[in-house]
Amino acid sequence: MPQSSTQFTVIPSLPKKFVTQEDLDALYEECVQHEDDQDYNEPSWYFYGDESFGDNDRIVEVFQRILARIEYPVVIRIEAALTCSKMIPGSFGGFACVITKDEEFWYGTSGWMYETMNRLSEDGKVKFDDEDDKLLGGTKHG
Repeated sequence: MPQSSTQFTVIPSLPKKFVTQEDLDALYEECVQHEDDQDYNEPSWYFYGDESFGDNDRIVEVFQRILARIEYPVVIRIEAALTCSKMIPGSFGGFACVITKDEEFWYGTSGWMYETMNRLSEDGKVKFDDEDDKLLGGTKHG
């Protein structure tokens, strides 16, 4: 059976003095791991994931709670790759998220592809039927 996974990194590392044990536990429950980041000027946590990405809303909520404790402007960036052990169409892609103290912005590769294909279709450059999820006249992969 094919295995799907989501690998992601969180930038920047966050100073430990702003991150509580409750934050670490909540993130861990959502598959966000952490380790010491020795490259920062102060003790910091580097956050990442190598198997899956938990509940988007919960992850954003915890990071915004951390950002609220930081007295200077910080923007958290998450970049992720979606992969699968079998080459199945639609099983790959990625996403990015930008988190501020009070906003979040998401961008997915699949959404971008559909928007681009629809725009090209509207311009008459290609024929695309997003209801059927294939190029007209092409073959459907199963």
